[in-house]
Amino acid sequence: MKKMKKIFLSFILAILVTGLQAQQKAKTISNPLPKGSFISGMYSAPGGASIILQNNGKADLTVTTPKEIGINYSAKLFDFPTKLLDSTKFKISIKKAPAGQTANIYAGAEGKMPQDKNILRVGSDFTYDHISRSTNDKSFSTFYDGSEAAVGGNNGEEGRYVTFVTTAVGLDGSTGKYRQIFWRDRNTGITKLISAAPNGEEGNGESYSPAISGDGKSVAFESYSSNLVQSDKNGFRDIFIWQSGTNKIETVSIGTGGAEANAESYEPSVSGDGNFIAFTSMASNISTTDKGTSNNNVFLRDMKSGSTIMISIDPIAKKGGGGSKPSISSDGTRIAFYSHTATLVTNDNNGFWDIFLWEKNISKFKRISLTADGKERNQGTESANRIVASSNLRRWSLYCFYHNCHQYGGR
Repeated sequence: MKKMKKIFLSFILAILVTGLQAQQKAKTISNPLPKGSFISGMYSAPGGASIILQNNGKADLTVTTPKEIGINYSAKLFDFPTKLLDSTKFKISIKKAPAGQTANIYAGAEGKMPQDKNILRVGSDFTYDHISRSTNDKSFSTFYDGSEAAVGGNNGEEGRYVTFVTTAVGLDGSTGKYRQIFWRDRNTGITKLISAAPNGEEGNGESYSPAISGDGKSVAFESYSSNLVQSDKNGFRDIFIWQSGTNKIETVSIGTGGAEANAESYEPSVSGDGNFIAFTSMASNISTTDKGTSNNNVFLRDMKSGSTIMISIDPIAKKGGGGSKPSISSDGTRIAFYSHTATLVTNDNNGFWDIFLWEKNISKFKRISLTADGKERNQGTESANRIVASSNLRRWSLYCFYHNCHQYGGR
């Protein structure tokens, strides 16, 4: 009897233990332990650069970019060594930048765990870098002969490509006889003369005003040279575009069937991918729209389709209304420019030059050089102070009058 009772008690105890284990397992499943993850990011900098990062003012992490043969810049993926639980706040900061460099966290600096993948981006670059120099670093441009620098590069290559004008001797075969356009790849250290003939000879005339695409791989410029392309026989300043992928130059300021412009063309502005180029021209034969009585108009060239259209069209006369200094958006769908014409929009009664915005597939111009409350401005006729510039984002334009600059935000 005692033996049976002992067996029975053991059986009951086993059932209770099994039940408790099952309850604990169910509780664990219904309330799992919080999972952790690492803070990850990418550091882009000259090869061999070391930076010290912190999270929430502590947890020092040193990241060093590798040195690679043939290129000056590289990138390094990194993880902070300690996992953080979900919903933990983080804030990444720079404790120490590399010597002689300026560092910045330009994406994903703070938030809550888990962080979005591929969002934390840290970069550093030389605080000063002499751009206008030869590939072999034996020839340098100076303050007196170098000008009009423009910077390109995106998707981790911001600032990699620079174009500039100089009369310096010895940069990729330049003689210094005329102003030439150059393009430098700061990663490979290559400086290339791009205002050059198909056979490599430098341009036989003055070249100015380089405009670089957002990706840095296309440069539009104006030039009096007649040897950049084989068919340049008009004797006028023209707009050209050079593509790094092909190392070839094409004429931009042409009309249907490749008709050469019958007057001067200048002031190029290029889209992010180099396909669309806005420019000013006094020519009357590069679009199907009559130039009207205006001396110059704004045009848009689509390199892929080979078409050129006039942008600064007077909506009343249906002819050229006049315009200058175009600035194109990254996607090529918006162009800001200035004009003296009072009939581009309604109620333009101030008698001054104004800044206008053209948008693809929208029939009306938008005047953006207005006061904060939407009224006409009452001063600013000095032409030297009309500056128009657009951001790589489609939304913003910058314009200046009398040394005061204003930002316009569209839709």
